[in-house]
Amino acid sequence: MPVEVADHLDAVGITVFGAYGQTEHLCVAFHRPDAYDTETVGPPMPGTTIRIDLDGEVLLERGPLTFDGYHGRPDATRDAFTADGKWLRTGDLGEITPNGRLRLTGRKKELIALSSGKKVAPLPIESRLVEDPWIGHAMLYGEGERFVSALLVPRRPVLEAWQRERGLALDYGELLGHPEVVSRVQQAVDRVNSVLSGPERIKRFVLLERELSVEADELTPTMKIRRAVVTQRYRDRLEPLYREPSALS
Repeated sequence: MPVEVADHLDAVGITVFGAYGQTEHLCVAFHRPDAYDTETVGPPMPGTTIRIDLDGEVLLERGPLTFDGYHGRPDATRDAFTADGKWLRTGDLGEITPNGRLRLTGRKKELIALSSGKKVAPLPIESRLVEDPWIGHAMLYGEGERFVSALLVPRRPVLEAWQRERGLALDYGELLGHPEVVSRVQQAVDRVNSVLSGPERIKRFVLLERELSVEADELTPTMKIRRAVVTQRYRDRLEPLYREPSALS
């Protein structure tokens, strides 16, 4: 849940307590009514020990809440744990806050490895981008490249309302290329970039004229982007961002 949504609900008296668990480990962390926040999933459940691996992955010490293994899949069971078998690999990235709560930051398998060796977790950045009313979907790109770029899908009703207010009559493709539209989207990107480290910052972006959809297999039923599908489908729009000096920056 976006932090601003949780904060708003809390302010009007509808408090949602964050929690985190997996099929392989029943409950990892959860908030308590007398001590909670909206940015983390809470402190570890009693009996659960959390460790953050060198690459940022959340590891869970094997215990009574941990599964025994996948039925009939010994190789998958072995891979689910560290080499010594003592820690369950969650596949999630996170950090422990100074007050001992777990903050999740992304999925390990979705890390973008730049050519510099720096790794970028795209999900938190994408979530910040779509908080802007002009951006409907955002997908970061840059595996093996020098920098991070983004495929952005504007919210078409917002852009069309903007066009009507200015008395313009452009088709949608032309509207996306309008200097004021590009500048407005750049402002949204700049706001997100202002709180990111150098390797995480979006250097260039491209605006997609059509919305992503479940029907086109670009989104899951829960509206998550199918990264591999979208990357393959729009690679011809993304790769030029690394070749053309005139591309947006």
